[in-house]
Amino acid sequence: MSIFLSLDKQSLEKFNQSARPTGIAMIVIGIIGIVFPSVISLTLSFFISSLFFRLYVKYSG
Repeated sequence: MSIFLSLDKQSLEKFNQSARPTGIAMIVIGIIGIVFPSVISLTLSFFISSLFFRLYVKYSG
């Protein structure tokens, strides 16, 4: 916190302007990191289950 006290008002204003887009970008990257692995795993699970379902339908009679 002492680093903010040693900065003048102009430097602090510049830091605040650059910190906001960086924070938003980090939030977006975090959401993508959470959502896409889930989507990929669901797609893979659906694909594998559809293969087993096709085999079941083919050989069940």
